[in-house]
Amino acid sequence: MDNQNGDEFCVDMIRNETESFTWRDEACNKTKKFICQTPADKHIYKTSQKAGNWIKAVVTCEKWGGHLVNISSYVEETLINKQIDSNQSYWIGLTTNMSPLKWQDGSLVPYMNFQFNGKMGCFTL
Repeated sequence: MDNQNGDEFCVDMIRNETESFTWRDEACNKTKKFICQTPADKHIYKTSQKAGNWIKAVVTCEKWGGHLVNISSYVEETLINKQIDSNQSYWIGLTTNMSPLKWQDGSLVPYMNFQFNGKMGCFTL
């Protein structure tokens, strides 16, 4: 994470052509699509058709009865991979302004299968 300009506290993910994910810290006021998850069943996801900033994404997911997606395992990562478009970035529920890292719903980050990319300060799964 590079936190350019000191205002990149929200995290998006993008899937490239090789089917790998990259997580990036971004300014929370940027407009992107987002992925919601219902807490009752961790494997029901809804991707937005309209874009919004990170706060709008949080509010919309709550209206839909869930929260921005938490990625807690490789299995979950694979399920999400099947539902998003290549080269399209989506807000996820991770923020970088807390230590330890936490998801938007307050839960800790149990799935730590990411490596520091070194380029542009991104995490690659």
